Amino acid sequence: MGIKILSVISLLPFLFIIKKVVKRMDLNVYDILLTLYTIYMCIIPILGNTEDIMYPNVKNNTEIHLYVFIVYNAFAYILLFLSLYQMKYKNKEISFFNTTYFIRYWINKYKPSNKCMLFTTILCVMLAYILFYNRYDTGLGSMDDIRDSIAEQKTSFSILLNCFGSFIRLYIVFLLYIIYFNRDIILINRINKIQFYFSIIFLIFFHIQATRTFMLESCCYFFLIYYANNKNEFTLIKLIKWIAGGMVIVALMFPIVSALRYGQKIFKLNSEENKVSIIDLTKTTVELFLEGDIDFSSIDNKDSRSWYIYQIIGHSYTCPYEGNGELLWNAFTYGIPSIIYSNKSKQGSQGIIEKKTGINTDVADSFLLCGIMENRFLGPVIAVIIFILVFICYIYVSRFTNHLFVHPLLEPYFLGCFIIPALRVELSWDYIILSIISIFITSIIIYMIVRHFKKIYSMNKYNSLIV
Repeated sequence: MGIKILSVISLLPFLFIIKKVVKRMDLNVYDILLTLYTIYMCIIPILGNTEDIMYPNVKNNTEIHLYVFIVYNAFAYILLFLSLYQMKYKNKEISFFNTTYFIRYWINKYKPSNKCMLFTTILCVMLAYILFYNRYDTGLGSMDDIRDSIAEQKTSFSILLNCFGSFIRLYIVFLLYIIYFNRDIILINRINKIQFYFSIIFLIFFHIQATRTFMLESCCYFFLIYYANNKNEFTLIKLIKWIAGGMVIVALMFPIVSALRYGQKIFKLNSEENKVSIIDLTKTTVELFLEGDIDFSSIDNKDSRSWYIYQIIGHSYTCPYEGNGELLWNAFTYGIPSIIYSNKSKQGSQGIIEKKTGINTDVADSFLLCGIMENRFLGPVIAVIIFILVFICYIYVSRFTNHLFVHPLLEPYFLGCFIIPALRVELSWDYIILSIISIFITSIIIYMIVRHFKKIYSMNKYNSLIV
């Protein structure tokens, strides 16, 4: 059977998610996880060109395609079962697991004040500092370089950069939504309006300069917030409009990001300076575009990661290695600071996978890939178990931090942290410990900011959920 036919069959679990949206039901974290994996493992193979697959042994090998089909469907149906269990027995628990229910609960319980706009602007300025610091002071040209630098340095500051680049971005998306939702209270002030539009413009600019993964995550997260707060008004027509809008964003924004990457490479080749200026980089890119020197199709074919998740899972079938615990242990110890555990692993799960598969470039690792590299046939079960453990760990970290600081504005931040593993398919086990450290450190910083704001929020007198 062809890869496209197998991919169409693999869409069956996803139809349950579509049914839930059409029937205006709440979505839980397993629904979100299943949806994102469906994009990479089903929709991209259906719409994509198999000639873009990098590995020849995967491209036309029916046995490998069947293996990917079996592994993915085992993973997808486990998630579907967990989603059904959550919906039947725990659908009214106020928990991050019931994602849209929690979002709606929070929005209906708390009402932000005028000072919430200033707080959001401060976060945008901090995010801007990260972007400009890495552009001007370190010579890094893109968020990919920033990410690679973070992976190499493993310093406390690099951990914070990683955290702000990922988690704070989703936190700002949430805050901007609730500000707009309460615009009759907050945006009647001219200064707040200026700050609001500045924040929107900067967030768009940040995503253009950052990675396409960030852009996809933020769009999906915004949809979740909107759906959670408007699900009773949601229709099939609105769902189609959202999908169409997402396709337009991909069609317009992804080539811009690709062009900036190309401009960055040309700028570095032609510049004697190590530092990369955003202004000069943008100028170089615009000049290349006006002169017609940018081949968007070649850029996308070279840099696109759309097939990477699928093809590395297929390629792993030809690899005899099975970790049987080695990957998980290395990933766990890799993120522990050396001062705490001096004998920690010198390479995480990603490094081991690259070595064992014989691939020297980024393999686009995922939790599912790590699972099947641990045990080929129990991999989907292992991947789901690790997902659940990570989610539970995030919840306990958030509860501990909330117990220390007790501030409602920390809850949306923790929700963004919690949802990242579900939204980001390309994510290795190495991320687990580092992200927990980042979450705790950044929550302290957020609290240090919000504690100086009096009456940054208030509780609604009538806290009635829209069920």
